[in-house]
Amino acid sequence: MGRIGDGRDGTEAFASHSEMGLLTEAEYLAAKKKALQAAGFSSDEAMRILVAEVSARQPIRRMTS
Repeated sequence: MGRIGDGRDGTEAFASHSEMGLLTEAEYLAAKKKALQAAGFSSDEAMRILVAEVSARQPIRRMTS
């Protein structure tokens, strides 16, 4: 488990490794969205680009029926 917060203000908490991975991913996506907007993309366009990127990383599941 990792620690979140510095404990000085009483907000120290523990997170699992998977939660830390999600936090890292969220920080990456937020930074990339800001960079896309700084490059001239609208907020909506930046989100569409990020959704496409995240979707492309997901394994394709085949429907069997």
